[in-house]
Amino acid sequence: MGDCGLRAVGESSKHLEELNLKFCEGLGDEGIVAVAEGCGKTLKSLGIASCARVTDVALQSVGANCQILEKLYLESESIRTAGVTAIAEGCPRLNSLQLKCINVTDEALLVVGQSCLSLETMALFSFQKFTER
Repeated sequence: MGDCGLRAVGESSKHLEELNLKFCEGLGDEGIVAVAEGCGKTLKSLGIASCARVTDVALQSVGANCQILEKLYLESESIRTAGVTAIAEGCPRLNSLQLKCINVTDEALLVVGQSCLSLETMALFSFQKFTER
C-alpha cells in the first residue's frame, strides 16, 4: 500500500480505530498525514514498521490529530526525536508505547515521561542514542 491507497482510507474510514502498517515500502508521510487528519478522532492504535519514507512529519500530524491514541508501535530509522516528542505531547491517553527507532535521543524519553501519564507498557529496542541521563 502506498500514499494514494492510505489517503483513500483516511477519506472514507471515519470510524477507523486500529491501523497496522508493516513493510509498506511505497508509504510516506502523505498517507499517514491523510489518515491522521481523516481518522484522528477515532484512531486508538497505530503501528508503523519498516516504512522507510515515513518521517517525523507524519508523526507530528498524528500528535496533532489523534488525541485518543492509546497504543503506538514504531520501528523506523527515519523517525527522530521530534516525531516521538510530538506524539508524546499530543496523545495524552497513550498507555502502550513500543519504539525501535535508532535515531531517537534522551530528549524524547524525557517528554514521554512528562507527558504520557497513562503509560502502562513501554518497550524500547535498539536505541543507540540514549545515555545514562
